[in-house]
Amino acid sequence: MALPKISHTQISNEFIENHMPHLNGGAVKLFLAIARKTIGWHKETDAICYEQLMELTGMSRQSVSNAVKELEERGLIKTVKAVKKTTVYEIDYEVVVQKVDQSGLKSRPPSGLKSRRTKETAKETIQKKPSATPSPMKDPDANSFQEMLTEEVPMEAWGSIPKERKNLNTLAANTRGLSIVTGVSSAELIPAIVTEYKKLKKMGKTDYWKSAPLTPSGILSRWDVVVEGLRKSHDKVRAYEQLGF
Repeated sequence: MALPKISHTQISNEFIENHMPHLNGGAVKLFLAIARKTIGWHKETDAICYEQLMELTGMSRQSVSNAVKELEERGLIKTVKAVKKTTVYEIDYEVVVQKVDQSGLKSRPPSGLKSRRTKETAKETIQKKPSATPSPMKDPDANSFQEMLTEEVPMEAWGSIPKERKNLNTLAANTRGLSIVTGVSSAELIPAIVTEYKKLKKMGKTDYWKSAPLTPSGILSRWDVVVEGLRKSHDKVRAYEQLGF
């Protein structure tokens, strides 16, 4: 049966070109399974039990254990293990700015995966090639999100632009729903949502998360956390008002 062209999980080119040839087949299968459970769901980490990994890879418990050890030793994944708790897995992306030595060769990190697009290289690209003005969205709230986000990162750096434009419409719909619940207008909520998401990025635990572009899909992947952050900020303001500040 042919595979559908939609619903993809992004896999680093660095992994495919420089790490996969040196891994056992079981380790490759396990890496793909962990990527599906984390990156595939727009998450940095996920608690995955052995039964799930065995089902996804078709491997035995011992084979999964051996593959986990191999990936850890190569610095490709991180795990957090606790007694009587499901192990938490994370793809170990290492944000590296490639430096050119005197011989003209680019240096590579000994292990881990690197993002091929760091903040520095993104800035260089922006300076060399002026970004085109994106066409306006029909939805006024979606257009407000687009204007705010493209001030931070040009649309060319978003990845799949058609997909992200759909995400802008989803963001707008979510914001209107939040407006109905809170009684706060969309015009006030949109900048507050973007600001709260930027705050979350700064507080991120990994360099990969901190340097990730400011995109519609990024906000949607942390929507519940963003809304909770807004609620806490709102509660704090109300408490100050009640105290007379």
